[in-house]
Amino acid sequence: MNHRWFWIVCLLVLMSGCVEAPVPVPITQATVSALTPTPTAVPSPTAPGLPTPTPTLGARATPVPTPAATTQLPDDVSYCARPFGAAAAARFSARLADVRAAQTDLFDQVIVEFADLDGVLHGNAACLWAAAWPPDADLGRAEAPGRALITLQLDDWAHDDLFAASLLTETLTISGPQQIYHVALAARSLDSRGAWLGIGLPEPRPFRVRVQASSLIVELARDLAFPPDNDPLGQPGGPRVAPDTPLFFIQRGDVYRLEDGRATPVAETPELETDVAVSPDGTLLAVCRAPADAEPFALPYGVRATLWTMRPDGTQAQLLADVGGCAEPAFAASGRTIAFTANAAVAPPAVLQVWTVPVIGGEATPVAEVDEWSRSQPQWLADGRLLYRAESDAGQSILLLRESDGSEREVTARMLSGSAYRGVGRVVVEPRAGLIAVEALRAEQDGADLVLLRADGTPLATEQRGYWQRPLGFADGDLIYLMTDCPSGVVAHYTLYRRTARGSIAQILSGASAASLGAAQVTAAGLMYVRFADEAPGVRGPLATPVPEAMSSLWWLDLEQGARAEVYRADGAIEALAGR
Repeated sequence: MNHRWFWIVCLLVLMSGCVEAPVPVPITQATVSALTPTPTAVPSPTAPGLPTPTPTLGARATPVPTPAATTQLPDDVSYCARPFGAAAAARFSARLADVRAAQTDLFDQVIVEFADLDGVLHGNAACLWAAAWPPDADLGRAEAPGRALITLQLDDWAHDDLFAASLLTETLTISGPQQIYHVALAARSLDSRGAWLGIGLPEPRPFRVRVQASSLIVELARDLAFPPDNDPLGQPGGPRVAPDTPLFFIQRGDVYRLEDGRATPVAETPELETDVAVSPDGTLLAVCRAPADAEPFALPYGVRATLWTMRPDGTQAQLLADVGGCAEPAFAASGRTIAFTANAAVAPPAVLQVWTVPVIGGEATPVAEVDEWSRSQPQWLADGRLLYRAESDAGQSILLLRESDGSEREVTARMLSGSAYRGVGRVVVEPRAGLIAVEALRAEQDGADLVLLRADGTPLATEQRGYWQRPLGFADGDLIYLMTDCPSGVVAHYTLYRRTARGSIAQILSGASAASLGAAQVTAAGLMYVRFADEAPGVRGPLATPVPEAMSSLWWLDLEQGARAEVYRADGAIEALAGR
């Protein structure tokens, strides 16, 4: 071979094995759209005075080194909301430089890279439904990028020139090895800092977020079924069970009676029934009625409503009180008096007041003069004293007990005297023993403990598990309560407990549910509760308020046998429960 050709061939071989990787070039959204099968381009307004940004985000899949895969998901991979980055970090400045997808043995990954970082990346991450996307955002994307989301809430991201160069005015589409993701940003132009980054998903997935230098790595668990399949509160178990006494509930503005497995309307009227209570002997109902044209969003306190009584079959209906409002009716243990809540204000904000009225008729009277406290959630003790929640204009919440002589006394003074709690949430009462189970709202972090009080305010016990302890009611002196392990907008990891009158605690069942738990009614025999499935925003744990069109169902749990069954299914929200 000619020596000249020999050297040419050698040079070509060497060049073919040593081709240098191309320098990354900024990719505009137009290029991204050309590279991906399902582009989305929805313009949104940009901030006045800020330069029109040009995204420089890629659409390539790049592997990121991760720990070796295990046969089980790590404990920090879940549906729970959680912070990421330094806990005490302050404002930071950065430019969003790239978003890309990758994959490991256990996870799909979305990597968000920042450039020119000044400060420490930090924020909060959550798995949410699309309805939680900020509705008042005027920078970035006004609509959520998917039915479900992993959100990165960067509350301390400064709105400076680097932020302006980061704005995504379109939904970015990136391709992973097995998944296409849509990524969007949302912020408010009037704020000096803060933004949401949302990763759109077809359904919620367990996740975790970690900070690596100037990158956020979102890891999404693969091949897990949604909703979770370990949900005993939504799965029948044991022999067929049903309540042995009638139960009543509100659906689509009417009172229904559930008995022998059948639900029938008690009375169908043009008005909207909004709440119901049953007398101790089961012979009388107390019902709140509002006009048919009442706005659903204003219920229960913001509409004019009246208090009625009737027999359980709907007969002998009688107007009992018309003081401008009606909510939360409650019979005294004697059955001779009804307490209820009404709004005393003629214009917003509401000023709630508790009233009492004799069952046989007569003038309704408020428990106290209108002052700086809004009073609600009335519940009776067996001796005729009345407990209710009070909230001040400044947001402070306490429990007040009206004594037999008409005076008021705060029950929660000792509980709230320290730094542990900032107020009270929902309350249930054991009338005969004078026990009060309180959602004690934590002062230093989100969530609620369960505090058991005597009527004189003496604390008896405190339960401090997980995120939220919700008291459901008493069964023969035993407290039934639900613990939610962590805050989540899509799945509740729960445990149902029974605390006996002697103080021992037993677990009834535990699981994870994508359904929300609404109203609950505890009787001596069991627990009736409402489950509803919707994608409305809200953290699972506290009492959930359904949207009117939410599909819902009634379930019965036998507290002795542990058997449970769905006893009624509705095509709309079930909003109240009453029984004895």
